Amino acid sequence: MKYETFEQVHAGLDELVRAMIEKSVLSPVADFTISSGSEQAIWLRSPDNLIGEYGYAVFRADTATEMFAKAKAHISALPDPENVVLNNYVKDLAKVVDKGRKDGVPDEYTDPVSLTIKAVYENLLPAPKGGE
Repeated sequence: MKYETFEQVHAGLDELVRAMIEKSVLSPVADFTISSGSEQAIWLRSPDNLIGEYGYAVFRADTATEMFAKAKAHISALPDPENVVLNNYVKDLAKVVDKGRKDGVPDEYTDPVSLTIKAVYENLLPAPKGGE
């Protein structure tokens, strides 16, 4: 698709929002900004931090077509909705294990949950990125 008119840009933004919804992104927003003294950009935002570390991602390029291509690639690379749910579940389990260890719960009770978390990552999910 070409992005030569505002109508085409608006249609492209709507397409980005639909793609984010398909990836289970909550309350997705796509903006196209043009500012004086700055380059144009596409912003993808969502309060659930799926889009980027702080709930947004910014894509800049020389043309609107290049920016839309970058934004579409970013959305395509987001995890599938099923993996998001499973990953959140595993993160919650990990928090419980950490709390149990901090509170002195014996390893015989926390180790089986830790092994389950490890098995999920080895068999169902990609390994977590640092800080997750």
